[in-house]
Amino acid sequence: MDFISKTFPDTKTHIALFKLTQLQNKDATTVEFPDKASERSASLAKVFNAHKSHLALINVQYVISLMHLNIAISRALVNRRDGKLMSKDFGSEIIYHCYPGHRIDNAIESFGLKNCQNAFFAVFVDMDESLIAEIKRELTLASTEELTDLNRHLEW
Repeated sequence: MDFISKTFPDTKTHIALFKLTQLQNKDATTVEFPDKASERSASLAKVFNAHKSHLALINVQYVISLMHLNIAISRALVNRRDGKLMSKDFGSEIIYHCYPGHRIDNAIESFGLKNCQNAFFAVFVDMDESLIAEIKRELTLASTEELTDLNRHLEW
C-alpha cells in the first residue's frame, strides 16, 4: 500500500505486511529451532541496518490500526523536516512514534523485531520501486511471506 501524506506530497511511502513463516527441520516437521530463529533475526537485522535511513520494520502485535502506523510515519516525517529526530536514523524514528511513551529504547523493545513472533510491517520511505522489490526479496529469503491485505495485521 502506498501512503501519501498531505503535508509531504512529494514523499513516497510504501507499507508492506510480512508474516513470519514456521521454520521446519529436515523431516519437514514444524519446529522453531533457536539457532534458526536467531539466524532469521540476524537476516532481518542485516536488511534493516543496510537501509535504516529509509526503512522501518515494525512488530504488528502493538499496531492498533493502519491509521496508528500512518500517524507514526507522519510524525517522523515532520521531525525529519524540522531536523529534530529523536533517534539516530529515520527507520527508528518511525518506530519511536508508534510507541506511546518517550523512551526510544522502550519503543524499539516493543515495536521492533526483537520479540516479533508472527508478523511485521515494512515501511519504505523515499525508495525506488526496484530497491523496494529487492528488499522484499531479501525479507522473503529470511523465512517470511508477504501478505497483500494489510488489515490481516489484526489477526495477531
